Formats: sequence, structure tokens, C-alpha cells
Amino acid sequence: MARGLVYLVGAGPGAPGLLTVKGRRVLETVDAIVYDRLASPRLLGYAKPDVELHYVGKEAGDHAMSQQDIEQLLISLARAGRIVARLKGGDPFVFGRGGEEAAALTEAGIPFEVVPGITSAVGVPAYAGIPVTYRKLSPSFTVVTGHRMTSEDEVDWHAYAQLSSTLVILMGVRQLHKIVDGLRGAGLSGEMPVALIRWGTRAAQRTLVGSLEDIVSKVEAAKFEAPAVIVVGDVVSKHSDLSWFESMPLAGRRIFVTAGTTDEAIRMAEAVESLGAETFALSAEMLAVQGDGVCTRLRTMLAARSAGMYFTTTLGVKIWFSQLKDLGVDLRQITNLRIAADSLAVARYLEQYGVFADGVGPGVWSDSTVNQWFVEASLGVEGQSLPNASQAVHLYSLDLTRSWLDVARMWLEDGVDAVWSTSRPSWWTSLFSLDDIWNDEAVRPFESAGAEDDWDVCEQMQKTFWRGDVEDAAVVRG
Repeated sequence: MARGLVYLVGAGPGAPGLLTVKGRRVLETVDAIVYDRLASPRLLGYAKPDVELHYVGKEAGDHAMSQQDIEQLLISLARAGRIVARLKGGDPFVFGRGGEEAAALTEAGIPFEVVPGITSAVGVPAYAGIPVTYRKLSPSFTVVTGHRMTSEDEVDWHAYAQLSSTLVILMGVRQLHKIVDGLRGAGLSGEMPVALIRWGTRAAQRTLVGSLEDIVSKVEAAKFEAPAVIVVGDVVSKHSDLSWFESMPLAGRRIFVTAGTTDEAIRMAEAVESLGAETFALSAEMLAVQGDGVCTRLRTMLAARSAGMYFTTTLGVKIWFSQLKDLGVDLRQITNLRIAADSLAVARYLEQYGVFADGVGPGVWSDSTVNQWFVEASLGVEGQSLPNASQAVHLYSLDLTRSWLDVARMWLEDGVDAVWSTSRPSWWTSLFSLDDIWNDEAVRPFESAGAEDDWDVCEQMQKTFWRGDVEDAAVVRG
């Protein structure tokens, strides 16, 4: 069996847009992804539908898997011939234990590559409007971990206090009182500015500003918890003037995005993410298994003197055209076929292939002179009366055992402000109890149907959620 390969990929501090181009390319091609708690689950949507997903998240006192077991999992997957992405929050070699995993892989004879990521030590303060360096305030910055393996392994805060630079502390919330005592004991003034940024770059981002004198009491009063980045230094004073992310139109909002195809879902997610929202994107394509006999039906359709293909989903369109390509069919040769769509969303998707629907909606059947219609079978047409001499075409079915559903349910457990779907298909609601979500007054439903484009829906969201003037929102149209 061929030997596998492991990529140690930095996911960045949380916002999906901060993943590197190479990181995305790796996720698109691997056979398995081993991901942790600090890596945004939205990034998993870039992977192949049948990718293996392994969650190994850690938080204080609750480890899904020990570090040793994680390393053994990577080795086992690679030895089984799989190409693996170890997706880690921030940068894998900046307090991410990526070096230890690389060493374990080397010892086991497993080849690996490192894909650096934006470290939270820089990215998170930037999202809070705190530059880690600033002329006349701080010529450099130092990054240190506040988490130590043993009680004897103490940080020499006196050495750090002597540096005329910004101090960035990762994994230090639980040790905050020791950190403050150490820095003050080393001579730093109680007036030295301090900031804690929790869940930086995500919807839950919160920034708490104080000084060495009062930051511990402020954290206790606010019940401020990990994960958070701590910044100590005069640059914290820039937060009030340079803060930008937390005032974006959809900042703090969690939006669940659903669509037929993955490219649709990601496009929609990126649109609202550009306005500050956090998303999870799930598509039918992630769960789809191609139907049996599709090629046979296609040949029958193409051989008919007069036939029509009626699409009910965008994913059906994508699979159908993919099969045409596999059969080596040139679209210019198809002169006997009429193509129709069940909805405007499907008709618009057809246009991406240079095909303009001959009609939209079931009414096209009665108005057509086509001898035989082939109708895409889906939940969207259950109960509809089909035209005479028609045949149902099962382009795909859904594999409900795939890990995507567990990932989605885990994301939904943290709450959702809105659900945005291309339509409201019944299978979404049955899988996630979305009937309750649609009817929950606290959760706003949005649909692409009837909207001019994605940005039309984005503007509707801004009017719903943002207190500012929608006309002032910076919307970059794709």
C-alpha cells in the first residue's frame, strides 16, 4: 500500500478568510482531516464530500483525545495510505505542538509538510484594533505562553518586564492573577494597559481593556473565560481609536447557511462573513451519493427524438452536467432536448453552464410539445403530479451517516441568529429540527428565492440586525 502524507496546516485565528491559499488547496484534496477546537468548522466545507473527519479538540479539563493519541492517529492514517491534513488553530509551530507532531511523524518515517498559518498572537489583536508594534510606543513584540506543563516550570516574568516591547500571552486566562503578580513584582506599573480578546476574529469576539491594577477584578466581574489572547503594553491604548471588527454590520451574528451545492453554500457564507458574521455552510453535495443508472438514463434521453429534462435542484444540475462530460457529450450536439427548472434558483444555476431554461415551474409540461419528460426525483417534487410519459431520474441520494451532520449539529449547539437557505427543502428541517428554528422568533429565516442576488439578502440581514444606517455599510459586491 502506498505510504501517505501528513500536512500540518495552520487554520489561522478563527475567521475562515484568514486561511492561507495553500491551506485551502490542501483541504480540497486530502482524504482525512484531523481538526481541533480552535479551527473554524466552516473550513471543513472546502474538503471533498467523502473526506474522513476526526475531531480531537482540547480545552482545559476536557480533551477529546490525548496528544499522544493524536500523534498515533496521524501515523495510523498515513500508514493506511491516506493524505491527511492536521488542521490546527493559528500557526502549527507557534504554541500549537506542531513541532511535537512533526517529530513523531519523523520518528515513524512518515513524510510531512508544514503549511504556516496566521498566528493568533498577531491576528487576534489586529481584529481588536491593537497593533502589536507602533512607532514611538513599541518597537517589537514578544509572544509567551501562560500555560506551563508543571508548577515548577514557571515563567521568568522579571525578564519579560525588562523588555520595552508589547507582551502577547497565549493560553494565560487561567493564570492571569499569577501573570499580573509576576509583572508587577518585576517592576511594571499598575497603570500599564492590558487587553484580553476572547474568541478573536469570530462572532463571539469580546475585548476587555484595563490595567495591571484592575484587570483581574474586571475579568472576574465580566466572567471572562478562555480562549483569549492577553496583550500587555502601551499599544493597548490604540484599541479605542482603531477598533473595527466588533462594529461591523453583522458582527456577533451566527448564520447557518444551506444550499444544494457546496460552491453555492461557500459563496453565500463568504458574502455574510465579509460583513462580520460567523457561519457554518452545509450543502446537499456534502452528503450526496450519485444515483444508479444515471448514465443509462442520459443515453436514453439523448437518443430520443424529442425529450425534456426538468431539474428540481442545483445539485442535480451539477451532477447531470458532470455526467455529460464523463460521457464525452458536446452540448452543441444536443438539439433534441428541452431543459426546464423547478425554480428561479435552479434556472440561474443552469445559466452558469451557458444554458437558459426553456421554462420555470411545472407549467412548462402542459405548454410543451416534448414527447417525453425526464424529471429529477427529489424531495422537492414529492407529491407533485408528473406529466404523462415521464420518467423520474434519481441523480443522487443522501448519505445521512456522514460526519458533516455531527459537525453541523455541534456548531448549532452554540446558538444561531439566522438561517439562510437557497430554499426551504424539507430534508434540512427534518435533519436539524429546523422547523423549530424557522418558527423561533429569535432566529431570522432568509431565503435566496425571490432575491436579486446574494447581496440583496445581505442587505436584508443588515436591516434586520444592524443598528447603524445600512447605506453606510461597506459592501463589496462580487
